[in-house]
Amino acid sequence: MSNKNKTINVLKRVLETLWLVVALFALAIAVRETSRVGIKDSLLFYLFSGIAFFFYFIRRKQRKNIEP
Repeated sequence: MSNKNKTINVLKRVLETLWLVVALFALAIAVRETSRVGIKDSLLFYLFSGIAFFFYFIRRKQRKNIEP
């Protein structure tokens, strides 16, 4: 495997991990805001978390399909 391909694979893994971190962070904020102000005002954070988890699982599936 060439050096360029290794770099691309590392960047793909970093991007995948970044989506997971964003999802978990948004979920933590959503739970905190729900306890603070109620569910109505924190729904957007749950939406962000769901979208980030969706992107994480899509990236993970793509990586697993490409890796031997």
